[in-house]
Parts: sequence; structure tokens; C-alpha cells
Amino acid sequence: MSPDSTDLPCLSLPGADNVLVVLKTSVTEALDKLPIHFDTILRCVPHYIVYSDFRQDIAGHHVYDALDELDDEIKRTNPDFELYNRLQQLGQYAIEPTNPTSIIHGDAGSSGSGYANNPGWKLDKWKTLPLVDKALRIKPDAEWYIFMEADTYLVWPNLLEWLTQFNSSEPHYIGSQMRTGDVLFGHGGSGYIISNPAIRKVSAHRAARLAEYNELTAGHLAGDCVLGKAMGDVDVPLLWSWPILQASRPLSLDYAAENWGERLWCRPVVSYHTVSSGDIESFWQFERRWFSEASSLLRHSDVFKHFVLPQIRSESEAWDKLSRDDSFDRCRAVCESKTDCMQFSYTRERCYISKSMKLGYLASAHPDGMRSGWMMERIEAFVKSMDMNECKEKDWIV
Repeated sequence: MSPDSTDLPCLSLPGADNVLVVLKTSVTEALDKLPIHFDTILRCVPHYIVYSDFRQDIAGHHVYDALDELDDEIKRTNPDFELYNRLQQLGQYAIEPTNPTSIIHGDAGSSGSGYANNPGWKLDKWKTLPLVDKALRIKPDAEWYIFMEADTYLVWPNLLEWLTQFNSSEPHYIGSQMRTGDVLFGHGGSGYIISNPAIRKVSAHRAARLAEYNELTAGHLAGDCVLGKAMGDVDVPLLWSWPILQASRPLSLDYAAENWGERLWCRPVVSYHTVSSGDIESFWQFERRWFSEASSLLRHSDVFKHFVLPQIRSESEAWDKLSRDDSFDRCRAVCESKTDCMQFSYTRERCYISKSMKLGYLASAHPDGMRSGWMMERIEAFVKSMDMNECKEKDWIV
């Protein structure tokens, strides 16, 4: 616990002691992505544990090996474990740039791009089911187990409030819905939640069929999908939880979005994914102000109005706000001519218009620069309309 943790009311929120948070990462990203969690989100969490593919200490916190109990024959013979085996032989040196034989090239974290050739990603899928057993062993009396990744952000007060809507003595598997083939599963990066009865069922089921699930994992790309298959096998269906659990960053979300009959605008927010350390720091400061000044839940609409909207101007240079005819003024005119256009971007090549509402991030790498604009009156009218008409009794998905 940090020395100044006493100024964090989030530590003693009702229900916090009944939850174990399990953070999964990779040695290829841990040094970059973990420290900000220790300084922000995890300061609110009484019980958490961090697992990787390499045992080490980071910022005074121990990171455990998620794969230490996996069958040695698999680790010896399966090519997915090339990185893992080199780490056991060479330690951190196996991934350092000073090592000419380093296996790591570019972004190879568990959330990095190029998944098929990414050594961290290849290992990542093998951690998911073992972490079910490890979590149960670490805190067998927990009512809830929350699984997150190193680029996940959890809104802890909202999460605990959401859990009060469920009976923890029943099996629950809660996540942002994804599907591969006929398997429905909770997206790992958005975070997923498993109740104690559910985790016991799936742990016992896997233990009785270990070779079967190891073979299934070997032939799969994603561990969260394998977990979803196991949950289906023990008759614990997924509770579809979008948009409460999110696969995007706060500034990248389209706040006008509607999917599966759900409006993002109206629901509370519990998680974001693909967040950077800067995202985590800025949102952590915003979140602390919000919960110190407001007694209400933090909804996506609140995030847009009080975190995103203050950062939007009618124009911005070199800003990629994620909306995709030959001057900047003509581009604006095209957007203005479309009654549902909310924003536009212009480069020397083309004009992009969009009816979504996103701020986005600086397009510093764009070779021609970028100018962007937002239809502020339309955005403000949208906000007013949504607040008046859309969010009636729309709180938790249960």
C-alpha cells in the first residue's frame, strides 16, 4: 500500500474486501505498463495479484509466473514457448536490445500488433486458464474475481456498485461479448468478471480434462475464447456487458454509438481497453475529482460531457480525431451539408467526414499534417437531446 493511500476512500468501499483483481501481462510490456497501475488504479484495490510469463519485481511489486505449473512437456515442445524458455535461461537479457540474439522485435506485448508473429501474444493465451486456478487458490473466499490486462482501466467504484446487483452465491460470467465460431466469450482486454461458484465449476471441470483443454489452447489464438468455451461447457453463459465494459480508450469512443439495442451514452462505465500510461493518469485524475464531487455513478455521458467535450474545439491542427472531397473550408462545408455530420478531418489528399463523436489523438506521425473540425452546435444539441430523452432508468446490465 502506498504511504498516501489513506487519502483514498476507494480503498474501503463496501464490497472491496470480497474481490480479487488478477492483472495479466507479459515481460515484453510489463516494465512500461505496470508502474502506472501501481500508482493509480491498484491503489484502490485491497486484494490484487499480477501475473506474467516471467517472475520479477517491478516498482516494488512482485510479478508472478503464470505458466510455472503448466505441463513441462508442452513448454519444452510447443514453439509458442520459445520466448518463455529463453527467459528461463537468460532472464531479462533475453529481451534486451543489447542482446543481439534477443527474440523480441518491435512491439511484442500481449496487446501489441502482429499477433500471429508476436512471441508475447503466443504465450498470452496459455495464461488464461491457469490463472483461473491460481486466483481461486490465492483467495478462495473471494466472492468475485476480476481479470484485467496491462492496458485495461477499471473504474473501481462503479465496478463495486455493479457487483451489488448480483447474487455472488450464483454462477456468473460477465464480459464484453465477442464471438469466434460458435463460442461466445468475454473480451479479455475489456476485463471479465467471474463469481466464486462459477470459477469453482470451471476450475474443477478443467482439472478433469487437462489434456483436452491444453490441446484446445494450442490450436487457438486467444485464451479468453478458450475460457468462454470452458464456461459454456459448465453451463455458465456469458452476460453480455457492452457498453459497460469497453474495448476502447475514452477519447476513441463514439459516444453516439448504438449496438445490440444498447446506447453507449446511457450506461455507467466500468472498464476501458488499449489505454496508455498517459490515458490512465489523466482519467485517474478525472475520476478522483468526479467521485469526490459527485455522489452519482459515472456514466459514459458524464465522461463525454466532463472529460471529452472540454478538450474539443471547433478546429484543431494536426489532430486525428478518428473520422475519415479540397480545401479545409470546403471540407467543413461538406460536413455542414450533411445534417448528421458531427466532425471532419482534412489533409492534402482528402476530406473525411463522420457522424460519430470522438476526440481522438494527435496525428503527429501523419506526413501531411491534419486539420480537424467539429460541429459544436450539433454536438451540444445532441447532448441536450440525449439527456432529455434517452437515459430513463438505464443503469446496470444485470
